[in-house]
Parts: sequence; C-alpha cells; structure tokens
Amino acid sequence: PKARLEQMWAIEGGRYPLGWGVVINKRYGRELTHFGGTAGFSSGIERWTDQRLTIIVLMNMHEVPSWDIVTGIANNYVPGFSK
Repeated sequence: PKARLEQMWAIEGGRYPLGWGVVINKRYGRELTHFGGTAGFSSGIERWTDQRLTIIVLMNMHEVPSWDIVTGIANNYVPGFSK
C-alpha cells in the first residue's frame, strides 16, 4: 500500500533507513538510492519519486562504477542534473 511505501522511504534514524539512501534535493525532490558491489559485480538504483524516474544499473564489471552510469543516464532525463 502507498502508506507502507511512504513509511519505507521516510527519512528516519539517519540517512539509510531500511537500506535506502534517502535525500531531499531542493531542486529535484525526494531521491532514493542504493549502490553496491563485490568482486566482479557492481549495481545501483536511483529513484526520483517527484520526477517519476527510476534508473537501475546491473553490471558484471566492478571496474566501472555503476553510479557514474546512473548519473550519465540521469543527465538525459532530468534537466540540468549533476551530482
């Protein structure tokens, strides 16, 4: 339910409630992130709820940071976006 999603994405108890990085960006609204990797793999999800945009990157290469690819894709969809 929508109420449960709002609870899951609320900023409580620090920046990483329930494994999400939650940021309120003055220009783009609420931003939900989670990045990670291990030897041979890299992944990331970034979601801008107010922009209705979600970018998910799954890679079988650890040498290329998934967050760089997410930022590159976001620059095509969110006007003036940069990290």
